[in-house]
Amino acid sequence: MLLTHWIDIAPALRQTLAHRPNVLHILLRILAGIGGSLLLYVAFFLYEDEEARIQKRLEQIWRRPVELCEQQIELAVKQGKAVLSHPRSAACV
Repeated sequence: MLLTHWIDIAPALRQTLAHRPNVLHILLRILAGIGGSLLLYVAFFLYEDEEARIQKRLEQIWRRPVELCEQQIELAVKQGKAVLSHPRSAACV
């Protein structure tokens, strides 16, 4: 009974949602506006030494995930080599 009720209201629900503005779209536009405003502020009102400090910090933030990924890959390779060099692993292969 509940399923048949849902089937009855589904077209009406779809029609109602189709006419409403997409909330996610609005939030993304607001965030884009805020981000653009911040970039304009940085471009027009910051001194060169402040810009250099911000750029250095952004580069540090950008490099950190890359370095962590490289460390994880190195660790996985070391663990793989350790497993394969174990005497019992030769019998499994």
